[in-house]
Amino acid sequence: MYTSFGMSTENAIEGATFVNSKRVSFPPYVRKWASDLGRGNAWRGAAIHDRDGSVGGVAGSYIVLDNGIASDDDACEIRPDWGAAVCRGDFGHFSLGGNMGFGSEPIADPVMLSRNGRRWEYTGNTTIRSGAEVRVETGRDTLSLSLAEMEKGSSVVFELPGFTVAAAGAEQGSLDALRAASETAYFQDEDTLWVKVVAADTEGAAGPGRAPGAPTGLQVSRHMQVSSAAN
Repeated sequence: MYTSFGMSTENAIEGATFVNSKRVSFPPYVRKWASDLGRGNAWRGAAIHDRDGSVGGVAGSYIVLDNGIASDDDACEIRPDWGAAVCRGDFGHFSLGGNMGFGSEPIADPVMLSRNGRRWEYTGNTTIRSGAEVRVETGRDTLSLSLAEMEKGSSVVFELPGFTVAAAGAEQGSLDALRAASETAYFQDEDTLWVKVVAADTEGAAGPGRAPGAPTGLQVSRHMQVSSAAN
């Protein structure tokens, strides 16, 4: 359950029935039950695609860990007794790249995520809903932003304090224009860089428009221009 190896957001279920059992349980992280004593990224990125609503009551929904980054009050029904949220919308993973290490030691130059007043330390691929806006705080000089397992046109907006250079995408004149952009783009606001990463039109193992093996993304830097990541 708590292995460091990531899990796909396309873990799916349909036609489920339950007899004298709890439908969902995403329990708190307990290190003694971890299989490899790593970062617990499988638990951190836990997601179930409920195709017909037979688990959470909403067809086509995603049941995700209630960590404030994957979950939100706008599109989700928070279920504290499950430790989870039942959410509408398209879900996938975002990655910020870099070496997060392995095990319980502190991460050098940690990366903190915040959304709607909740904070979460980034340790690897993180589950996210299309349309979300995430603030990323770190002392690192560069980050590689990418999306995977999302439909064509799905997007995430990243707020990056202290970053001043975007590697790819069209520059926008305002934050509203950035939010409305249909392709990967960026907006510079004083000492903060805002980047919108839009999923590309690709085909992969998860079906048309979904490519877990070919993420869409770019790189950002504090000091120098860098080349865009492969789509």
